[in-house]
Amino acid sequence: MILAQAAEQTATIDPTLLTLLSIFGAVGVTTIAGVGLAFWQSKRDHARWVRERRYEGFTRILALAERSARIREEGMELMERSEVVRAAHEAGDKDAGPEAGDLAQEMERNLERVRSIEAELMDVAATLEVLGPNRVIEALNALSDTYTKGDAQATEDAKDAFVIAVRKALKIRA
Repeated sequence: MILAQAAEQTATIDPTLLTLLSIFGAVGVTTIAGVGLAFWQSKRDHARWVRERRYEGFTRILALAERSARIREEGMELMERSEVVRAAHEAGDKDAGPEAGDLAQEMERNLERVRSIEAELMDVAATLEVLGPNRVIEALNALSDTYTKGDAQATEDAKDAFVIAVRKALKIRA
């Protein structure tokens, strides 16, 4: 009897209301899940975009640095040749004059190539400055400092450190 009275006192939910709550509850859960997944996918896409831009910048700047070093070496060889030609000209060698002119033109072309590469290096470096990370920028600065010193082993060590920093930044396992 107590159970019968308890059953009579319990309020029942209207079946229409129960159906509406189920429908709107499912819509709410689906909406929240959709927004959450869209946010998650957006973060993944952004991380992928940053990684791709970093990869492009890192590989481009490494190639430019290599080209710049090669052209600088050629410039140093031209400087050495110019010293020989200058000494020959001072010694009275008449053939040294035209050779000096040709050498000056070659040196000017070399210098123009260096300027062009340095301008491109600055553009890429600016992009990498924004994209980071700082440890890669620091390794890049250390690498570029070695080019002016002319120490091949220090340059190779700095290049290795740069590549390792790039691999860590890009999460590449090698």
